[in-house]
Amino acid sequence: MRLSDRDCFYKTAQDNCGLCRGDKVLVSRKATQGEKNWPASWIYMMDPYVEKICTIRAFDPYGVYLEECPGDWVFPYFILVPDKSLDNQYNLQLDV
Repeated sequence: MRLSDRDCFYKTAQDNCGLCRGDKVLVSRKATQGEKNWPASWIYMMDPYVEKICTIRAFDPYGVYLEECPGDWVFPYFILVPDKSLDNQYNLQLDV
C-alpha cells in the first residue's frame, strides 16, 4: 500500500522523533484530526489514556501502538512525552 504525501510527512517525522519500542511515555493530551499531518483520528475510547504512563508496543505509519491499550488504536507520536521519572530515580541512586 502506497502512502500519500501527507502520510509520508507524518511517518518521516515519527521515524525521527526519538521514541523507541519499549519506551515509557506519558500520553499528554488528545490530538485533533489532521494535526501535524497525523493521518488517523482520535476516538473517545482513547480518552482514558490521557495523562497516563504507557509503554510503546509498536510503530505504524499512522501512529504508535501502546501496550496498555487493548484496541488497535494508534496514538500520534507528538503527544507522547518520554517518562524520565525512572531515569531520575536511577540517577539519584547513583549519587548516594
